[in-house]
Amino acid sequence: MSTITINGDLNDATQWSIYTGSCGGTLSGSTATSSFNVSPSSTTTYYIRGEGGCVTPGSCATITISVNPTYNLSKTDMVCMGDSYTFPDGTTQNNITAQVVHTSNLLTTRLCDSIIVTTVDVNTIFKNTSNETICNGDSVEWRGNWYKTASVYTESYTSVITGCDSIYELELTVNPSPQIYTVTGGGSYPSEGTGVRIGLSNSETGVDYTLMLNETVSVLTISGTGSAIDFGNQTTVGNYTVTAKNMLTDCEVEMDGSAEVTIATSTVKIPENNILIFPNPTNGIITIEGGNIVSVTVTDLSGKMILSKSINDNKAEIDLSRYLKAVYFVKVVTDKGIQVKKIIVE
Repeated sequence: MSTITINGDLNDATQWSIYTGSCGGTLSGSTATSSFNVSPSSTTTYYIRGEGGCVTPGSCATITISVNPTYNLSKTDMVCMGDSYTFPDGTTQNNITAQVVHTSNLLTTRLCDSIIVTTVDVNTIFKNTSNETICNGDSVEWRGNWYKTASVYTESYTSVITGCDSIYELELTVNPSPQIYTVTGGGSYPSEGTGVRIGLSNSETGVDYTLMLNETVSVLTISGTGSAIDFGNQTTVGNYTVTAKNMLTDCEVEMDGSAEVTIATSTVKIPENNILIFPNPTNGIITIEGGNIVSVTVTDLSGKMILSKSINDNKAEIDLSRYLKAVYFVKVVTDKGIQVKKIIVE
């Protein structure tokens, strides 16, 4: 609102008439005082003259009121989750996690009221989480590095989508492996014996212990009791180890040491007619029969061993076809003793 101040005398006139558009044009109002309030929405020229009574309306005095523009603006901006933002009126809001709409009431340089409505949207911080579980003593590769300790590992990066700092995260769980105990027993036993005992010095409940022969054959599995384990007598010649597996976590580990089982070789010679080796001469394949055959060893005339085989049966087939045509000695070990025969390979 603006006030027009009128300087002059009405004389015989009764009022001041205020027009817009032209003198005598559109009447804005009249007043008998020296002031008149107007509220133009844009720059306007007002025409003023005295009227009323016996006065003939004459020419008008003019006054132009300039209206400076006001502003009512809207703007939108973006921040990253948790960032701060300062609005046009100087107000700062910290830790922004959701959309904020703020109105700034300002004055222009010509002291006119203006409004700026600012909408601040929030860009998401991306969090890529990987969950890994390993056994104690193992490790896992993540983003070019190896980790073996249970923890939460993070690595920051800038999102190419939002430009905000984002996070790679690894949650690593390490399950306990079974305790290490020692394989016990083993040794040599006579061919007519019942084998030798193999055991484990201690065990844990919730853990299965498997006796392995030559690392490939599973012989026997026993659940842990919290004390020593007895796998019983073992008669098969070979190397025995024990593998422990936690049945809850599947963590597996090999126990310490191993046990070797061998058969003590008898020096008792078996009567020749107790062991049959045929055909002789042979084109390469020979058959051995008689008694419980434990093993067969073949040597050449120089005494060099060219073949050795565990049998544990009353019959065996030996293939010598890939060796040179020559004379060989075949030593047969049974549960009753040994016998050596000369064989000709043609």
